[in-house]
Amino acid sequence: VWQEKSKPHMALFAGKKFNVSSIASNVEIRALLKAHGGEVLNNEHEIVTDNSICYVLDSFDSTNELFNYIWSRGQCNIISTKCVYESVETNKPLPEIQFPLFSRLLEGGIFSLCPTTNEKQYIELLLKFMGAQIMEHVSEDVHFLLASKAGSEQYQVATSKSIPIVRPMWIKDIWRMERVLSHVAYQVLPFSGCVISVTGLSASTRNEVLRLTKAYGGEYTPNLTKRCTHLLSRFPQGIKYRYALEWGIHCVSIDWFFDSVNAHRCVDETAYLLTLTEASKKALFSATATSSRDLSRLSPALRKKHLMQLQNSPR
Repeated sequence: VWQEKSKPHMALFAGKKFNVSSIASNVEIRALLKAHGGEVLNNEHEIVTDNSICYVLDSFDSTNELFNYIWSRGQCNIISTKCVYESVETNKPLPEIQFPLFSRLLEGGIFSLCPTTNEKQYIELLLKFMGAQIMEHVSEDVHFLLASKAGSEQYQVATSKSIPIVRPMWIKDIWRMERVLSHVAYQVLPFSGCVISVTGLSASTRNEVLRLTKAYGGEYTPNLTKRCTHLLSRFPQGIKYRYALEWGIHCVSIDWFFDSVNAHRCVDETAYLLTLTEASKKALFSATATSSRDLSRLSPALRKKHLMQLQNSPR
């Protein structure tokens, strides 16, 4: 969505100095740089602190001692041989090198990352290695939001601005395969990262919730545990609802679930929260107000905890 066609440039590397490391394609790279106006230095083994010199390496792998050494000295003006070939193939001059540039695959792309994104620092590194720009906040300028799960504040902002939300694996696969891939297969599904349980619903509705939760990237559990992120119900009642409130789990109307499915995104839970009156709350949190049917809906650990409360409660 960000890629543009470049205008012809006869001297792609004019005015730039290059230090080419001892690599397999050393001779070919040197000739290519010179043919397009670049100045290739002869002292390839000399590493100097000079921001006017661009170092050309074959890889940015963590095992590449030369790359690690140059970068550890604060030199960010490093490019790969791949970057040289891409510049010639696309007829685009090198940008100002402010960070080691391995590839130009994502050049011009603007990305934002949710704070909870898996391997956030590593993904940011790959984005910069491939020429992308990173913005802390989600704005209209952002092309993609990277997120490991649905429902965060950044997620809601991105959906309101129709910004595609994709999993970090997309960036890792582009880096691994060294080509731009369609983001469609990597989009964050509406219930990605959600662990959903229900209470007070009919068997047919429970089965539909189970089916759609799995289809849209979430996890369904019949028992309420602290891993749950959402409890679905029609009314604010029941033992599962009580403990969901105690644990800070989203207690939302079943409408939230089906509206998310229809909107193809995890809609904001705020408008779907199940409210509780003071009288209902007092009754709900009474240790003795529990039926055997209620107990059967709890996980074994939670059932044990509640039975202990019943034994210790005043008669």
